Amino acid sequence: MKVISCFKAPEVPTEFIQTFLKYWPKEVKLDMWFHDGPLPEGVPQSPRVTYKSLDDQPAWKQFKGLTAGVPDSKDFRFDLKRFTPKLYSIFCTKMSDDDWVIWLDSDIETFAKISMDTLRGWLKGDIVYLGRKDINYSETSFMAFNVARPTTQFFVSSLARIYHTGEVLNYKEFHDGFVFERLLHSHEDSELKLNSLSHDVEGLDAFHQSPLGDYMVHFKGPAKEGNPTVMVPEVYTLLTDFVSFYKPSELFLRCDDNRMVQIVVEASKHNSTIKLCRAEKSQRLEGLKRILARKGVKIVAENAKNLKDPFVYFDGSSDVRKIDSYKAVVLKDYIPKNPNNDGLRGPSAKFDEFYAEAKIYGTFALAAPVPFTLSKPLRVQPKNAVAAPELIENVKANTPKFTKWVSKLANTGREAILISAGPTLEEQIPTIKALIVAPPAKTIYTVKHALPILFKHGIDPDICVVLDARPLDKESTHKKTRRSLYDDVSPKTSFYIASMCAPETVDYLMTKAPVVGWHAANDGMMQAGLKEFEGKVMVGGGTCAAWRAWALAFLQGHKTFHLFGYDFFYPSKDAGQTSNEILSINVGPQLKPFFSTGELIAALQDFERIRKLALEQDLTLKIYGDGMVQACWEEPPTLPTWEDYTAA
Repeated sequence: MKVISCFKAPEVPTEFIQTFLKYWPKEVKLDMWFHDGPLPEGVPQSPRVTYKSLDDQPAWKQFKGLTAGVPDSKDFRFDLKRFTPKLYSIFCTKMSDDDWVIWLDSDIETFAKISMDTLRGWLKGDIVYLGRKDINYSETSFMAFNVARPTTQFFVSSLARIYHTGEVLNYKEFHDGFVFERLLHSHEDSELKLNSLSHDVEGLDAFHQSPLGDYMVHFKGPAKEGNPTVMVPEVYTLLTDFVSFYKPSELFLRCDDNRMVQIVVEASKHNSTIKLCRAEKSQRLEGLKRILARKGVKIVAENAKNLKDPFVYFDGSSDVRKIDSYKAVVLKDYIPKNPNNDGLRGPSAKFDEFYAEAKIYGTFALAAPVPFTLSKPLRVQPKNAVAAPELIENVKANTPKFTKWVSKLANTGREAILISAGPTLEEQIPTIKALIVAPPAKTIYTVKHALPILFKHGIDPDICVVLDARPLDKESTHKKTRRSLYDDVSPKTSFYIASMCAPETVDYLMTKAPVVGWHAANDGMMQAGLKEFEGKVMVGGGTCAAWRAWALAFLQGHKTFHLFGYDFFYPSKDAGQTSNEILSINVGPQLKPFFSTGELIAALQDFERIRKLALEQDLTLKIYGDGMVQACWEEPPTLPTWEDYTAA
């Protein structure tokens, strides 16, 4: 077995190397690749460690020359310089020398003894990795390759080819996690045997929830920053919210789990005293202490007697009876009996017998009632409906067709009426008509799905914004053929068409009405550096045409915006108006219930950025209808204090 890693000179990952030498089996050697400079003086020396210059490798030199013109990006998805040294350290390693080659990020520290038997328990199959079920790419801080297998050798050579040829520049994302996962999927039907050590974990942090978390800590970024990549399941995040809101003076935890670090770190921000009731030494506890030490947080192990104002969290039951004095106890998995006396579920059932005796003033669980609610945003990772290479070809084909382009305008004094196609639109028609005739003058922007509704009610929008790059004659997610939405077109309506739309859409609308071109800011296309973009305004706004309409109105000098139909929900679970899966979610400070889809939730996320910009630019947003945007716009309610909670 061989472990490989890399670092950028002169920043030597001393802790990584020293803890490897201390805790890894003596039979395992370490290759440390360095780049962007000579080997620094004073690096840890050992017969087990070999330092190798990546800058001397022809393959690395060739790749750097090939990608020299690729601009730097602060977005990790397109940051070639950040992730490719890792991959080329793997590509430049002579795979024939060992049966197993293990990659470890150099911001990992080992804190417990690893035996050869432990390693053999992990290293089964052809490729061992950290898969994530909640996100579409793996965590690549750890990868292991059984290079004695021809199937593995073919996989690694295929991965190398993607970079050697520059093919990666045509991908939707450039980073190693995305490319690695994509290649894994392409080999699913081969004889390649894959082994994920984290196939059943939740959240983004696959490393600490895998068996690796019993032996190692992964710090995100340079180790000196002390930012561990601990991203935890929702239940831990809720507990963190509890601590963040109530700021108890003492925090008493029964835990030895690295995933608890967020709760502890949050408590440390408020100068809470942090104590652990588990005094015995454990590997995960030692890892937790190392993480917190980098944060300047010291934790103490002792019992809970005579604490001043403790907030007590228990992951189990054995110590509950030992507590004599406390203000609140939080049991992660506790589910009290309901009025129907259906009993308890899960591991916390044992608490019921002494619920009253133990004076547990508050319980906190996903399924349990609590005296307050703090929401965590549901995050959706949107995907392009059409692949970036096709969008680029659309831009090249469409750009010569437009004779008129969107430009940035000064404030005209006009207000903008922005109309999307949410379910509250119809009921707002009288309000829209009244606004149109009231001073000052208005410019009406809309999207294609709202056109039939507006024309039915005798409203001719000034501008219809078109963003959709999918085929014109195919059914939309709203179960309507896209072409049918343009059946009735007013001569008063101009179509503002994104250059990335399908050429057939541009050609068709040019026969129906005046058209104006605009370039949509899109990550994949922006990275392509198209000459078609030169001298043109790039229009942002978000994932959907409704927000691009807002961005266009803003660019054209409007400062006041009336938003109708920006609802992003469906009337019922079985509305039957979409081909996407309908989800039940709660939105806003008041946690209003809605039925929505991932696509619409992504659009709601865009509103967060737009709201921030509106406040910065002193813009006026007026939101009509009882939709999700309106729910997020509301002022937050008054939440109870710690005293209110503990006195309940």
